[in-house]
Amino acid sequence: MRHLQSSAYVVTVWADALSINQVDNIEKAHQIRRMHDIYSRAQSTVVWLGPEADGSDMAMIVPLRTGSEARELGLLDHTALALNNGFQNRDPEFQGLRSMIDEIGWLYPFKAVRELFERPYWSRLWVLQEYALATKIEVRCGRNIIDGDQFNAGYLLLPMLQKSLMESARDADFFEPVRAGADYEVDTNQDGHPISRLEHLHNNTVIADRAGNLVEARNLYELWQIKADNPKDRVFGLLGLLGPGVELGFAIDYEVSDEELYTGVARWLLSCGQISLSSYTRFRHAMPSWIPNWRGRARAPNMTKGLFKPSGSHSGHARPIGYDTIQFRGLLLDTVTWYGDCWQATNYNRADPDFSWENAERFLAEVETTMATQPNVPPMLSGMSREQWQEGAWRIPVADQSTNDIGMRIRATGAAKAGWEAMKLGEAAHTVWDRGPGKSALNLYVIAIGRLRRRRLAGTSQGLVGLMPADVEIGDIVAIIVGAESPMLLRPGSEGGAYKIVGECYVYGIMDGEMIGTDTVFTDIDVC
Repeated sequence: MRHLQSSAYVVTVWADALSINQVDNIEKAHQIRRMHDIYSRAQSTVVWLGPEADGSDMAMIVPLRTGSEARELGLLDHTALALNNGFQNRDPEFQGLRSMIDEIGWLYPFKAVRELFERPYWSRLWVLQEYALATKIEVRCGRNIIDGDQFNAGYLLLPMLQKSLMESARDADFFEPVRAGADYEVDTNQDGHPISRLEHLHNNTVIADRAGNLVEARNLYELWQIKADNPKDRVFGLLGLLGPGVELGFAIDYEVSDEELYTGVARWLLSCGQISLSSYTRFRHAMPSWIPNWRGRARAPNMTKGLFKPSGSHSGHARPIGYDTIQFRGLLLDTVTWYGDCWQATNYNRADPDFSWENAERFLAEVETTMATQPNVPPMLSGMSREQWQEGAWRIPVADQSTNDIGMRIRATGAAKAGWEAMKLGEAAHTVWDRGPGKSALNLYVIAIGRLRRRRLAGTSQGLVGLMPADVEIGDIVAIIVGAESPMLLRPGSEGGAYKIVGECYVYGIMDGEMIGTDTVFTDIDVC
């Protein structure tokens, strides 16, 4: 607060930690309803990163020197994907940025920047709405003060700088720094890339215009480790992002139990048509299976990002039929009759000793053998050719997903097959994986297979093959839920009762609406 004082004029400050009585749950609940208005109408939002330390003066000089020029060159006018494509394709529109990056080169203070983004501010849950809703941002660290747009532009330039430096390196192992003694790493000691973190904060004000889409808001803090002392704040701390006029279907009340709050949130979201929430559910005995556990950090789903539409163009919403039961519309397709070993990757984006090449090779062999012993297309997949069916040998291990040069998930292309073939050669054949990030088909395949957590290869009575949750059991049902981003694995209840969601799954050949026709009749599926 001392850094905000002025001898020339009165400074009126609203700070949530001081302006709200933190021990009064009724007052906190009332103030949460006003968060969107407070941050979106504030004359300025101050981001206080703390006093000068660990080279922060140098880190703050970076956007001072580069931010204005990068902003004038249009960096903030483009999405990350457009910037990457324009930069890679040497689009004349981005020549100014390229020249600027070439001039900076290895002078960039990577270590100081990394430590600036390791500061506690970036891991606070409430920061999401502060940063995303602000009309004007002022970033302060010690005596340094920087305009928010200038700060954003100065740091969002970094991914292109890293890419340029990597591409300019010659004969550099992927394992070692591309220049002897160089510290060019910017990954922080917390989960997530700091510049990706900033990019999300800068670009996700769109959430405020998507009423009810709390799932998208949740995605923001699942990308990195966000801290919230009170488990309820993992919901309440995101509500400001929903925008004004949104009628919540649950109470903002610190006195209810966590389970009661999470139940109300899930019931409201599913009733509003946010069926993608089902991808976050995990089989548990303590709570209804259709309710994600917001208390801790939930891993992002394996099959999401809008890549798949198993129910085709159909959308829908769920209907509560009791406190712990909800009714979906969908299709019950087939019964699981076998499953294999559990595949679990650890560190997959570097040549890390924790990555088990032996397990990966065994997993690939299991999939390839399964497809070879089942050469004919299952009758359910009448629109698929035999050649397409055999592509499952390299598509299934990565759930038909790959990664582009800026880390975004995309559908697998023919390049993934090259990565699969390279990976089958084993670790000994690849003492050097890469000559720069994003260039090696093997690297991209390793990244894709590493993203799949706790998956088992499994098959059904009619020959469908895919990746199921590790908790799969014989007798589980593969189902398509209208509006879900992936097929779901359901466990039948006793004596014909409601099903339980075991988790999302990838089933080869049914991910793009192949099971849905013009005469398809969906059935009611009760889930508890």
